[in-house]
Amino acid sequence: MLIELYIFVMIIGFIFFFTAFFTTGRPNSELFWGATVIIFAILGASSSVVQSLEPFYNATGGHYYIASYNHVDLVLVWFNLLFMALALIILYLDLMEKYGKLGKDK
Repeated sequence: MLIELYIFVMIIGFIFFFTAFFTTGRPNSELFWGATVIIFAILGASSSVVQSLEPFYNATGGHYYIASYNHVDLVLVWFNLLFMALALIILYLDLMEKYGKLGKDK
């Protein structure tokens, strides 16, 4: 995954996370938690190898070439899986509060 695309999707994931956090207990907050879980699961699965493209100049040929550098970092994987697990736990608690035994007696 390209580093620019990775950062963009991570920003979208954090927007969903904080929107879901501040709308917990309201109607349709489960959709935000579900989207957050899916986004961070995709990021966790694809962030083990992050690529960056950098141009470099070849003096002998007089051309610019694009080099692809791969960054292997397992901290990104654990960071995304941590947020996915946190969103999954809060989604479960939100569903149990709304439909399950944690909710108000009706």
